[in-house]
Amino acid sequence: MPPAHPRVLQDCAVVQPAAQAKLTVTMREFAQVHLAPPAERVRATPDPREASALIREVHERAVEAGVLRTMIPAELGGTAAGGVEAAIMWEELRDSGRTYGRTVMAGP
Repeated sequence: MPPAHPRVLQDCAVVQPAAQAKLTVTMREFAQVHLAPPAERVRATPDPREASALIREVHERAVEAGVLRTMIPAELGGTAAGGVEAAIMWEELRDSGRTYGRTVMAGP
């Protein structure tokens, strides 16, 4: 007997609005340039203080680039239009650094 629910998303094309598509590209590029290279060094560093220093450097780049503002609503000075934008940011950062991306965004 087939499942009770159809596989709707498998047959649908998802079209992102231009601003969300741009955010996807921006976050992906940031992650590839700033997160991916030091991620392995952080994981391989046995000294937590050294690892924290590497994370701090990347966190500061994220702040400078305005990455963290995507989590703050526009009315509070951020650039977030909603939960979709936050999800896009987290997804791209996660794909580049797994838990490392979350650590960088939370701060050292």
